Amino acid sequence: SLEQAAEQEGKAGQFTNPDLESKGVAGRNLGDQIFQVEVSLSQSIDLSGKRSSRVGVARGEKQLSEAELRAAKEEVFLDTALALNRLRQVQLEREILNEALSTFGTITRQFRSRPRLSPEQQVSLGIIQIAQGDYTFRKSALESEDFETRRKLELSLACSLPSDQEKLKALLPEARTRWPDSPSEPPSEFKNSASLAAIASVS
Repeated sequence: SLEQAAEQEGKAGQFTNPDLESKGVAGRNLGDQIFQVEVSLSQSIDLSGKRSSRVGVARGEKQLSEAELRAAKEEVFLDTALALNRLRQVQLEREILNEALSTFGTITRQFRSRPRLSPEQQVSLGIIQIAQGDYTFRKSALESEDFETRRKLELSLACSLPSDQEKLKALLPEARTRWPDSPSEPPSEFKNSASLAAIASVS
């Protein structure tokens, strides 16, 4: 994790603690009291730039962790933005399908209210019923996608989306009616790349 990488970077720049050892001996020799103490101190020293290399490795691992965290946040943001726009599209498509199904239902009822249908009218009724079944299947698929997209957004945003369609529309991004024009010249960040510049300059 990023915290562990930062901790390792701090430890990499530290010198190792010295080792201190002591040993004491006490006793008598020919009636005299004797005390003898030995103390040893050892310190590890990095040679040939090992310490700076260790610091560089730890710093690189920290930067990698930061980049991975930033990439994860950007991916979540992009997924959420795409899901919000897709949910808006689903709402619009459902309205269109409901309107079409209502129209098919009205026409079907008109045909069936007649005591007898001509062969041409029977064919027309059959075509309308096929289209009505296709639109009903599409509506069912959109309702499933609507449910899954809502659940995904509620997990990402840690909140519940309103069930009321009008309130939900107010939270969703508006449909873009005009897209920005393509630049006549490649962006400045593409100028150092021949392939990217060529792609950007295609009209």
